[in-house]
Amino acid sequence: MSLVQDSIRASSMFFYGTLSQDSSIQAEACKWYSRALRGLHGLLSQASSHFTGDVICATVMLIHFEHLAGTSGDAWVQHVKGASKMLEAGGPESCRNGFLHQLFRHLRLLTFVASIYRNEQHAFALPEWTNIPFQIHPKTAFDELIDILFRLLPCLSVADKIITATTNTDDWLRGRLNTMVLDIIFQLYKWWSQCISMLSPVEAPADEWMNANKKHTNEDPYDPSHFPLLYHTDMPTAALGSVYDSANLIALRLLFLSSTCAYLYEERIQRHAQSILSAKEFIAAVPGPSSGRL
Repeated sequence: MSLVQDSIRASSMFFYGTLSQDSSIQAEACKWYSRALRGLHGLLSQASSHFTGDVICATVMLIHFEHLAGTSGDAWVQHVKGASKMLEAGGPESCRNGFLHQLFRHLRLLTFVASIYRNEQHAFALPEWTNIPFQIHPKTAFDELIDILFRLLPCLSVADKIITATTNTDDWLRGRLNTMVLDIIFQLYKWWSQCISMLSPVEAPADEWMNANKKHTNEDPYDPSHFPLLYHTDMPTAALGSVYDSANLIALRLLFLSSTCAYLYEERIQRHAQSILSAKEFIAAVPGPSSGRL
């Protein structure tokens, strides 16, 4: 339990010290972080194949500490990988309910960001990890968007092969990448259609999201002149919309490796980029500790 307490104390103290611009509180938080880190290393050295929710929670708190403190360039990535590995050890069935289910949902976006940062594949993108943990508690709009994000990871792997290809197999790889990316664009379009049919997709409970009727539009999801954007009126929608815009940016940029028509999407790319900047400005204008965190 002391590991959990130390990690929570470290992250919360550093957060408060940052808000209050008090370097002494931040310094004290770093001491608690070091203590929590030593405790975590001690547990990991025991080579246990099963980790409790407390230990995984402590690791997640260390992730949030590193997001604020940035003690080293990729320390947060190491913590994300460590926490996700602990969940993997228990299998997807252990993440269907309770505290581990909540930790799993919390870690999914962080895991995707860490994976794309390192250009690595991840087990959470596998079908068993995108389905089994949600057998009891259905997916929300956010959960389904993360599913689509994970589908980008294999695309990056194919893109790397195209870039480094030295044989004529690159034409086959380009065709494969093009098919994969177009499917993601279509999935993003379906997700967007469902969102705009609801007043507040972010706050909608899972059952409401799953039963929502997709708004029928006449637009072609692949039409470069169609700009499927989410317009934010509150902070949660702004944050969700930024994740959605980021997914579109990655997918559309990948088209430049697979299609000679990719240049047609330049304006759509600019619209999504501007939407992210607009959301950042919107959140920064909201008073409170969350401002500027996007």
